[in-house]
Amino acid sequence: MNLEVIQADQKQETELLVLGMFEDDLYLQGIHKEIDEALHGILSQMLGKKEFTGKERESQWLPTYGHYAAERILLLGLGKRGTAQPRTYRLLGGKIEKQRKNSEKVMVALSTFKQDPYSTEEIAQWMAEGLELATYVHHGLKTSAQPERTEAQILFQVSEDDAHDVQEALSFGQVLAEGINLTRRLVNTPANYMRPKHLVQEAEALAKRYGMELEILEESKMEEMGMDALLSVGRGSTEPSYCVVLKYRGCTEWDNVLGLVGKGVCIDTGGYSLKPGNSMADMYTDMGGAATVLGTMEVIARQQLPINVVGVIGAVENMIDGNAFKPGDVISSLAGKSIEINNTDAEGRLVLADCVTYARQLGASYLVDMATLTGGILVALGDQVTGVMSNDEAWVEELLEAAHEADEYAWRLPIFPVHRDMLKSSQADLVNSAGRLAHPITAGAFIESFVGETPWIHLDIAGTATTNKENEIQPKGATGAMVRTLVTLAQHFSQEETD
Repeated sequence: MNLEVIQADQKQETELLVLGMFEDDLYLQGIHKEIDEALHGILSQMLGKKEFTGKERESQWLPTYGHYAAERILLLGLGKRGTAQPRTYRLLGGKIEKQRKNSEKVMVALSTFKQDPYSTEEIAQWMAEGLELATYVHHGLKTSAQPERTEAQILFQVSEDDAHDVQEALSFGQVLAEGINLTRRLVNTPANYMRPKHLVQEAEALAKRYGMELEILEESKMEEMGMDALLSVGRGSTEPSYCVVLKYRGCTEWDNVLGLVGKGVCIDTGGYSLKPGNSMADMYTDMGGAATVLGTMEVIARQQLPINVVGVIGAVENMIDGNAFKPGDVISSLAGKSIEINNTDAEGRLVLADCVTYARQLGASYLVDMATLTGGILVALGDQVTGVMSNDEAWVEELLEAAHEADEYAWRLPIFPVHRDMLKSSQADLVNSAGRLAHPITAGAFIESFVGETPWIHLDIAGTATTNKENEIQPKGATGAMVRTLVTLAQHFSQEETD
């Protein structure tokens, strides 16, 4: 999809012209009046009959029959002035993509979508995100022919003064959406096509595209280093496990490094603490944390942010055979801590324990780990809100501010000493699972025990990484949740670097 800016006073013929209208401001002026006059009052008649009312996300087609430079006009409702949110504009962008009916040249009169307190650039970015997000369609591996959509040129009409800034906003919105779509694609891929080696290949391709440093730790190296926690999870699989490191250097000196750590369990059977059959079929999505790291680093690298980032993902399969780890085992970890295993289905935190330790060894000054970690987070917060835990007040406030700015829901859960006490073991430094009570919190507390004094945030995306709901920009399946928040956090981080 090609998104470009055109000055509002430059007349061009187009297949489709898109206009916004407010529910409480249907008075015809400017371009709306111009179109009504060209169409001999059809628009005003339609409004008078309430065939279009301007309600939020309402749409109405209007053919011009050759009386205007556009073949067709698409009216989009913005609701009452002052009520639209950023997600409204993303959804409207998605509606344009879904309803353009293979029009190859589309013009958006951006001034008709403007309202306070949002800038023209912000609205352009959000609509660009929606347009690109709506292009993602998950057909899986169906052999039947799928309908193809033509590529489109989308022109945004703006004033001469706004042209440069709006073009930058469009470009960023599109890049951000492409990073989200990368995460969606990886998470939606079935486990037999997204094994640990395939995650490695995705990281290799990303590193090659943007010149990032890549380190791949194979099992022999991880054994030598003492990554027993990660390795234990993958021992029951015929597929080898990996720890993958991507380094993005946006600054001359390797300091003040943002560490992004992702759980990459490509299939989670639960191990010997076997999941019920109906809970296992969608566990190919359990590598959502790793996919989120890769999608975020794609955007950071494309935007060339002046920031240092190290991304660490543990790519494993939690399967069962005679070598698989068992309840009652005591294992070690890269940090040297011993762990009593009382639930092999609490495996993601073991992977993260070694990965956050290694990220610290690689120089991470700040940590954010992300994982589809606990079913308990859905019970606590539902499927629209990401759970957040942290050991540092200032750092978590930055994350929550970024989530608010990115228009993603996130809520902090506490970690009190009583939660840490629940992880005590009689024969090891800690147990890997404290049971059902406060499950998301004790899982976070487990990871916290491996981060030391490093400012750290844990994101439990088990509820938000996938959805069964659909809208203009979201098909059923993977959502790419928190990529937008993490990119915003990285932007704030980079601004601090340049100040």
